[in-house]
Amino acid sequence: MAICDPKTRKIYESFKELQKDNPFKKDRPTVVMLYYGHMYPVDTSKCVSKVKEQLEEFSNVLPIAVSGNFIKDIHKIKEIISEDTDNSIDLIINFMSFRLGAGPMGGDPKEGTDFLKEMNVPYIHPFFMTRTTCDSWKKSLQGCGSSEIMISVMLPEIDGVMESYAIGAIKDPEYNSDFHVLTCDLEIIDERLERLVSRIKRQISLRKKKTKIKR
Repeated sequence: MAICDPKTRKIYESFKELQKDNPFKKDRPTVVMLYYGHMYPVDTSKCVSKVKEQLEEFSNVLPIAVSGNFIKDIHKIKEIISEDTDNSIDLIINFMSFRLGAGPMGGDPKEGTDFLKEMNVPYIHPFFMTRTTCDSWKKSLQGCGSSEIMISVMLPEIDGVMESYAIGAIKDPEYNSDFHVLTCDLEIIDERLERLVSRIKRQISLRKKKTKIKR
């Protein structure tokens, strides 16, 4: 687990190191992004990078790549966030499926929910459909498959995610002549990305309003 730019794959040893390349602005909200650091079975970094670029137009973005046991390294996330003493966290985006802190190999979901309670900010879960192409999704009356709904909608909702919806899907397989294999990459669904950015702006704006004027 580390601060990692999803576009360049550059790893930063600390928040101060990130500041050298991407200095945060004090007058902007700060968004934490949690995403898979590994590239197998599907590399999400390119799509995550596109989301990051959109968010950086109006916010500071703290990208954290997660590989392995989230709970084992949860203290690292707290340390990373606490390093940024000038900017409080306004929102968390989690691109990872399953519950925070628990997956197919087990884990401790309570640690994940305790972490979210401690952060006490809006929590959003955009996800990528890894078993459906964009064309198939658009033509289907059902939309996401049942397994994707389970791991990417129902389980995150148990943790208290405020919004969860697909923003990308698998491309049609392409033949890689160098390795003589079929490859499947993810692609962003543009209109869904626009909706995500709009919803994030709204959540951040709502968070800064006084309770009596919220609608």
